[in-house]
Amino acid sequence: MFWNFTYKGFLRFSAHARGGPTTQSGILYQNSIAALFLGRMLDPVSRPARYRVAEVRVEAPIHVDGIVVIFEDGHTAYIQAKENIEPRGEVWEKLWKSLQAQFNSLEFKRRHDRLVLHLGVIRQQYVDDLRKEWDRRLRLASWSP
Repeated sequence: MFWNFTYKGFLRFSAHARGGPTTQSGILYQNSIAALFLGRMLDPVSRPARYRVAEVRVEAPIHVDGIVVIFEDGHTAYIQAKENIEPRGEVWEKLWKSLQAQFNSLEFKRRHDRLVLHLGVIRQQYVDDLRKEWDRRLRLASWSP
């Protein structure tokens, strides 16, 4: 298996032999994103506090079960990493339920914290579906401040 950093900043994974469970591939994708933030912690380049990583947690016991990154200015990014997702089905619904639950949780500081969806494979035909779904769900009463 090798990593390929593309010019657009996306991380792709290739395997010479498929056959590992999809779950393991997704975990590798998530851990690789976490590693990028861990690398940012070690990077000596001077940055404003809003970009300096203070803490990284993977599989944190919260609604968004991906990656939690706390920055030095105090804001938190709750990152859901999906190597591949289609805009329908059980995984899709679970994704939105977890984002909504995190948004409505007591620890989420609205207008300060961020919900982030990292996608490994972006199919152009799904981009519009993602945008429409995001807009639709933000209009729901339970997502309102």
